[in-house]
Formats: sequence, C-alpha cells, structure tokens
Amino acid sequence: MKHFLFVIFGLLLLNSCKKEIDPQPVLDKNRIELKYDHDYQLVISKGENLVQASSYQWTSSDANVASVSANGKISARKVGKTTITAIADGQELVAEITVTPYVSFFQEPQLEFTSDKATIMSSALGNLVYNQNNIYVYSGISDKISRIMYIFDDNNMILSMAIDFVDDEQTRKDVTTFYAERYPITTLTDKNETIYINDEKNKAVWLTANESLGFYVSYGKVTIVNGRMSAVPNYFDQKM
Repeated sequence: MKHFLFVIFGLLLLNSCKKEIDPQPVLDKNRIELKYDHDYQLVISKGENLVQASSYQWTSSDANVASVSANGKISARKVGKTTITAIADGQELVAEITVTPYVSFFQEPQLEFTSDKATIMSSALGNLVYNQNNIYVYSGISDKISRIMYIFDDNNMILSMAIDFVDDEQTRKDVTTFYAERYPITTLTDKNETIYINDEKNKAVWLTANESLGFYVSYGKVTIVNGRMSAVPNYFDQKM
C-alpha cells in the first residue's frame, strides 16, 4: 500500500513538473494603441522562447481599421477599434487594437445624403446667419471653425455641406491630418487637390481654398462613372 501511494505521489509530482516546464504561449501585448500611419509587430513567446508567428492563423475583426499579416504585423489604417486574433492547435491569442487620432479638435456634423432639410437643420451646430436660395450658413461653432454651410436641392434634400476653417498654417495641417486618418481612400482632382473618400464609398470630402471662402472642406456624394469612383462637383465654388 505504501509503495502504491509512493507511485501515485511520484506521478502527481511529475505531472506538476511537466506543467511548470510547459508554459502557455502568450502575446507580448494584449492592448495596443497606434496611429493610422503606424505598424506594430506582435511577438508570441512560450516561456523564455519565441514562437514562430507564421505558425498561427492571424485575422482582424475589422481590417478597415487595422490589418494583420501572416507573420503578426499590424498595419493601422484609420481611427477606430479592431481585434487581432491568432489561432494555432486550438489555442487562441487576442489583442485589442485602438487606432487613436492625431487630431480631434472638432467633431464632424452628422451628414447623410438621404436626409431632408428638416433633419439636417435639427442637428445643425451654431447660429443661423444666412438663409437664401437653399443655402444655409451657421456661425459661432468654435475658434477653429468660422462657419458651416449647407446646400439643398429643390426637393429640400441635402446636396452638400462645407466647413469653413480659420485659415492658418497649423489649422490647414491639422485638418488635412484629421481627414487622412478617418477617410482612407484618396483621389486627386485635375488641380492636384485631394479628395478623401470613406470606406463605404458614398461620401467624399474635398479640401480646397478660394478667395471668397478661404480654406474649407466640402462634402458630397460619390458616384460611379464608367466603372470609376467620381466625387460630385464642388457646389460651394460654384455658388459662393
């Protein structure tokens, strides 16, 4: 009986030792903050040893925010959150990724091109200072925004919206970064002006400047012309 108990004790001790010398694989980080133009290489370790990342299957819950390569390299793309998962042999490793903005000094007004005038006006910011020919202008929004302008069609549906910013070098830089880190698709006009397009490919933001408005961005629909994306004309250059 004593011999039997000794054997059982020995087996338990051996099993305990095996658990101690066989650690579980872990990621070097489980929560990561990145900027939209940054990368990060995840590392898997097992105790003091590194594990080959390519032996795992990597996925991102939202590749529009950040993608991950077959070797566990994260490439951020736009502001938002996603979950990176690595799976091998039934084991799952998870990292929560947050792509944080460089610039957040203003919040975009809500804009859906299926909205009518009443809906848009109910959420407009600032004070109404101009209302003529289906053009509405609001001021008093912030120290960086001079005014916000809306244009409606004859059926009272929104055509375009523009944000008129204070025109200085730092504001131009900040505004350009603001849209670049939120609207990942870009295209150039024939004037080498940049148009930023959202991932849904239904909204475009045109960064431009003219003598009457200064530095501003205008929003418009995206349409498909001959199989290619095309932003609507800049209504504010035409009307103001």
